[in-house]
Amino acid sequence: MERRVAPSISAAVRGVRRLSHLLLANALRLAAALTLAGIVAATPAWAQEECAFVGNQIVGTVRILAIPDGQDLGVTPLPDCNGICQLTDLVVSPSLEIFVSQFDGNRLWVVDAQGGSGPAQIGLATTPTDLVFSPDSSAIYVIANATSEAAVLNVANRTETNRFALPSQARGLSITPDGTQLVTTSRNQNSVFVVSSSDGDVLRDGDVGERPFTVALSPTGDRAFAAAEDGTLTVVDVASGDEVDSFTVGELPTAVAVSADGDTVYVANRGDDTVSMIDLGEQNVSTLEVGDEPVALALTSAGHLVVANKQSGTLSVIDTANGNTALTPIQAGVNPSALAIAPCPGRSVACVGDCNANGSVAINELIIGVGISLRMRDTADCPSFDANESGAVEIAELIRAVNNSLDGCPS
Repeated sequence: MERRVAPSISAAVRGVRRLSHLLLANALRLAAALTLAGIVAATPAWAQEECAFVGNQIVGTVRILAIPDGQDLGVTPLPDCNGICQLTDLVVSPSLEIFVSQFDGNRLWVVDAQGGSGPAQIGLATTPTDLVFSPDSSAIYVIANATSEAAVLNVANRTETNRFALPSQARGLSITPDGTQLVTTSRNQNSVFVVSSSDGDVLRDGDVGERPFTVALSPTGDRAFAAAEDGTLTVVDVASGDEVDSFTVGELPTAVAVSADGDTVYVANRGDDTVSMIDLGEQNVSTLEVGDEPVALALTSAGHLVVANKQSGTLSVIDTANGNTALTPIQAGVNPSALAIAPCPGRSVACVGDCNANGSVAINELIIGVGISLRMRDTADCPSFDANESGAVEIAELIRAVNNSLDGCPS
């Protein structure tokens, strides 16, 4: 027997479908209009590209700021600082634990970016400065400034497991991709040193500029880039310790970052409020103006260069993938002096509207999202639509899903 649907029910279904299609069409039109107008839908802070984790010197706070829009995800005051903490470096673990060195307190602070626990501290015998993770993030190497030693901390149990001598007045610290060698500089010897990460034995050394302050490695670990107070950046072959190249940069360079492809080096110059951008292939140095007293810098995975400007209390954000365009500076609190880039804390949605997690958003999935927004379906039918975890689907989330359908899911 042929089943028949009551006319009233059939009409209601057709009405719902028409309404769904109308709302979907309007969402498509709105998305197109916003795109043409250069406007994008607001994105939850945790779904931003990445976040800047900032240590504020003197006031003793740790701040998390979304990149590139600058939304402030929160500030954590460090206990016992009372406005006098000398924070010198900061690194972030894959589990989003923030480790901050406090020079004047002989300790490292540990802040849970997910908010699961309050700040904790790890006591050290001497003044800590530079920090670097082992490649597997199981250990942190810390320069003990007063004694020119490296302390090795176990991340899981937060205890010191090893300590060995470094060259005198060591500053700047990097580690090779295989984790076997540390690279640092000696300020009074005007040299870069490659040492064993297990016992500090000097394997190689090479001459650099006068009073070197920091060093960074290429992604492959074969080149070291040492910046010195005399306004030079020396490129050193890690395997031999020989100088490969040298460039003149700005005044008082204090921080170095290398692009993911290893082709470009960025140097923060605190003496003249600039960043030197060095194209290694073209052997060309260009200058980018930033805020007052840039002291730290880092790159996001999408190529945003983030610069901490200590005196002006801002982060400069430069889109290196699009003509080195300077974006709106981000307010970063008093004396931002330590900086790291890591994923923003919180849940992330890989692709808004991708209900079946197949890497694309189909028309039927957009209709599901419309149904959730009309309260005709539950968010459990497609949790990826509820990007801001509000329990509903808003027009901004529909627009993002439509854009993902048109342009593809973020990679």
